[in-house]
Amino acid sequence: MSKKAPVSHRLSGAKKLAISALAGIITYLAASGAGTQQALCILLGWDIFCLCFLLLSWVGFFKPLSHSVMRREAQLQHEKGITVFVLSLLATMAGFLTVFLLLLGRKEHSQLSFLLVTAFLGLLLSWTLVHTLFTTRYAYMFYADHRQHPEVHAGGLEFPEEPQPGFLDFAYFSFVIGMTFQVSDVAVSSSRLRKTVLLHGLISFGFNTIIVALTINLIAGLS
Repeated sequence: MSKKAPVSHRLSGAKKLAISALAGIITYLAASGAGTQQALCILLGWDIFCLCFLLLSWVGFFKPLSHSVMRREAQLQHEKGITVFVLSLLATMAGFLTVFLLLLGRKEHSQLSFLLVTAFLGLLLSWTLVHTLFTTRYAYMFYADHRQHPEVHAGGLEFPEEPQPGFLDFAYFSFVIGMTFQVSDVAVSSSRLRKTVLLHGLISFGFNTIIVALTINLIAGLS
């Protein structure tokens, strides 16, 4: 008997994106209606969007899945192909830069403490979301049909002692790149995957550089 996928994993990546966007918009409208400053409304909406998407994704990552179910789930997360991945990634980068710019103009806001807490939470969630998106992207590419032999998956990543990796294995691979800009003990044996890893490393370097620069700016402003 195959292991049943959790409810969150039955949602495609496109549906998770839509649900999260709706939650973010509702939060923004509610905060705006309560008379909250516009900058805080944007930050709160963005934080809820990220948090909702992360919860919908990660709640299913810890569920052990059989090989056949894992292949279906990896494909389901990219039901619309590269489009949802690119849109999600662009939205995350735009949100990250928005938080960054709002923090740079923080002196214009009266609720400075709450703004800083909300903004830093937004940075953390944005960073986590980027690597979560790449987690599902790597899973999709790994479990896609092989070009010459559609009955088997494409592969391209060699996990030590794990021929059938799960989402947590891909999360490990993704977050290591996000923190170190390089792979660890997982070998990349596919040219297509190498290009994705290169893109991931460059984006990670840019994100981390902005975070360091912002931290220095804030420390200098407090001194």
